[in-house]
Amino acid sequence: MVREKNPFILCLQETKLSVFDDAVCKSIWSDINVNYSFQPSRGTSGGLVTLWDCTKVEVWVLISAQKRSNSCVSLGILVICFTSY
Repeated sequence: MVREKNPFILCLQETKLSVFDDAVCKSIWSDINVNYSFQPSRGTSGGLVTLWDCTKVEVWVLISAQKRSNSCVSLGILVICFTSY
C-alpha cells in the first residue's frame, strides 16, 4: 500500500519491533530517498516508526525519548517542513 500511495510521511505505532534497520525500511518504503526515526518496543508492546521522503520533507528537529518504569512511554517528536518540489 505504501508503494501504491507514495506518501510523504508514514507513522506507525505499536510496531512490536525491537530492531529497525535499513533492510526493514526498504521492505516498507522502496524509494532510496527515505529517512526514518525509530523507538523500539519494550517486550511485546510499543514501538514507533516514522518514515519520510527526504526529497519532500525536511526534518528540523528530532527528539526521541523513552521512559522506562512501571509504565513505558515512548515519545518521538518531529518538526518538519515540506520542501518545494
